[in-house]
Amino acid sequence: MIHRRELLVGTLAAGAFFSAPASACREPAAKDRAGYERVIGALFAAWWKRDLAAFRRPFEHPERGTRIDVRSLFDAHFDRPERRFRGEMLFNGETVVVQVVTPKEGDPVHGICGGYAAADLFLVRFFPGLQVPVVDAVRYLETNLLAGSEWTKEAQHPASEHRAGS
Repeated sequence: MIHRRELLVGTLAAGAFFSAPASACREPAAKDRAGYERVIGALFAAWWKRDLAAFRRPFEHPERGTRIDVRSLFDAHFDRPERRFRGEMLFNGETVVVQVVTPKEGDPVHGICGGYAAADLFLVRFFPGLQVPVVDAVRYLETNLLAGSEWTKEAQHPASEHRAGS
């Protein structure tokens, strides 16, 4: 027969083996997604306007110390004036994957009869631990071609989404 004292000791011992201490269960700090979006918007707007000084600003912060050379990245992309817009953003902590869509006309020489778009993907990583969002790095990932139906406003916002609010 099990006594009440043995049951209490067994319960305490099982709790010590099968539960994690409360200090190990910490919620990660909330990320400033709205701040990240503002910084990314300003970064790409400066890039598309070919304004190197404004492009460099999101990388600079007094606590950061060293200055990053962003000139080669700035010169490598968006050197031609074209219409483009920022597409989707995928957040993962301090890292954001950003899609930039550049609409293009048809190219019959290469067999593309209708309009299409170039979709560039960039990885933007923010410097961790600062109160103000500061860009740590921007890296080009890849370019893909989208059919006209994949990037038009109608494709981004189907009619069913418009009716949901009414």
